[in-house]
Amino acid sequence: MPFRIAERRQDVFVQLIQRLRPIRGLPLWARYLSTAIIVLAFFGARFLQTEVQGSPFLLFLPSIVLSSFLFDRGSGFFATLFSTALAIYFFIEPRSSFMLQDIGSVLAEAVFFAVGLFTAAVIEALRTTVDALVASEESLGSSLSLLQGVIEGTPDPIFIKDREGRYVQANAVTARILGLPQERLRGRRDRDLMPEAVAAPIEAVDRAVMETRIPSVVEEMVIVAGQGPRCFLSTKAPWYGARGEVAGVIGIARDIHERKQADAELRAANAQKEVLLHDINHRVKNHLQSVISLLAMSKRRVKDEVAGAEIENAASRLSVLARVYDRLNVRDGERMATVSAREFLQGLCDEVGPVQIGLRPIALRTQIEDVALEAGTAVSLGLALNELLQNSLKYAFIDDTPGVVSVNFAKGENGEVWILEVADDGVGIPRACRHLR
Repeated sequence: MPFRIAERRQDVFVQLIQRLRPIRGLPLWARYLSTAIIVLAFFGARFLQTEVQGSPFLLFLPSIVLSSFLFDRGSGFFATLFSTALAIYFFIEPRSSFMLQDIGSVLAEAVFFAVGLFTAAVIEALRTTVDALVASEESLGSSLSLLQGVIEGTPDPIFIKDREGRYVQANAVTARILGLPQERLRGRRDRDLMPEAVAAPIEAVDRAVMETRIPSVVEEMVIVAGQGPRCFLSTKAPWYGARGEVAGVIGIARDIHERKQADAELRAANAQKEVLLHDINHRVKNHLQSVISLLAMSKRRVKDEVAGAEIENAASRLSVLARVYDRLNVRDGERMATVSAREFLQGLCDEVGPVQIGLRPIALRTQIEDVALEAGTAVSLGLALNELLQNSLKYAFIDDTPGVVSVNFAKGENGEVWILEVADDGVGIPRACRHLR
């Protein structure tokens, strides 16, 4: 009760100073004229008293206080000077004169004058301090109102917990999610609102944030009133006290339950699509292998060498296409199916080379840089390599002549195109070289 009474008196004093603010905005002449009237009023009261005990200056002190309080420090100084002059002229011997006969009167006048100036200065400082405090309180109130508006207007739950995990502050969204009014939510812990199995991970993250002083972003399951468990993405950071100590944790969360379900459904659909795609590729590859086998059987039955060569060429081309399907790579998020150039071209060389070379003293050297090739490009490139490589191995070396066939795949000098080079040192021109860009 004493604290409330003192607080109420302080509020009245502050309100009085605020109400007198328009008076302090009067013109200078009006303030000084009003000050003179106040001093003359106290002078008249003093003059009408026939016998006054003590110093004649004391009855002028209220006029200085009142003038300083109503107007400003300048008015208080003016009231001090005017009161001193009136007291000397009318109440100190010899009267009707500004002469002072003894040292006591001089000291009394000096003390009164100093006290008057000091009083005016103190009242001015007090009023300035009150104005500054009121302005600061208004600014703080405006900032708090803005902050409260932002917190309450946010559609996401925002909360503050102390070191024991008790809710200190929470917006209306948080209270609605947890199923309690805001005033009843304060002082509660998560374990008081949710099952232990759900609350324990949440409280563990809160303790980790307070102990490490490192903000954390985690997914948490929360029991929402009337809906059951839902997934939230929570961002939590340490809440620091006035002395820099960790006083608790402050956090904001977002309901991502529907998004998590959509992501799970999308991942399941992608997995099913990938399985179907691999199955289709596998079936296509098997069909191609079947066709290749049928062509090989047909070749053995065909007596015409030209027809046999054409069948062999067709089987070789289908083999390239089957190899592309065998190494087809479809990544999640990519629009095109790709093939590793090094794996595909090197595999093609390893397949064609031994068959065509046989026991002849021919060396096959490869230098292939790796790059992801689109499936259609890989087919064209594989067909070209297959044709060039077979031509070199079949026709460049006559009568078991030794030699070297080199296959190079690298980026060109300008860095904009890739070059496939198949070269041999066999018969014909000194270096048979074919390029595909």
